[in-house]
Amino acid sequence: MITSNSNYRTTLFYFDNVDQLRDFESFKICPVHAGQHIPDTEADKAEYWCVIGIYKAEHAQANQSPSFPVADLPTELYANLFAQLCHQLVSSTPDSAPTKALKEALQSQPLMA
Repeated sequence: MITSNSNYRTTLFYFDNVDQLRDFESFKICPVHAGQHIPDTEADKAEYWCVIGIYKAEHAQANQSPSFPVADLPTELYANLFAQLCHQLVSSTPDSAPTKALKEALQSQPLMA
């Protein structure tokens, strides 16, 4: 089931360089309600969706956490697409087409706080 909330439209990225995503080995999405991750079984209450990066072992120890949010997106669909794109990025070389495409896409969008 794909859910969305039309009241939340902001997309936030918690990294300032696409290459930082290479610290992660995988990505998952989580529904969020009232600023808290909620179970998938309550996804219909989600206000937005968070993409969580799961650190590679060497980075998890350095950051004292196994995971970290990399982005908040307004819909489950956008979160899934972004997580898949991140997975393609970390599975590719730094000069590959997915890496270049993601860098170009993110750099072409103005960042607002």
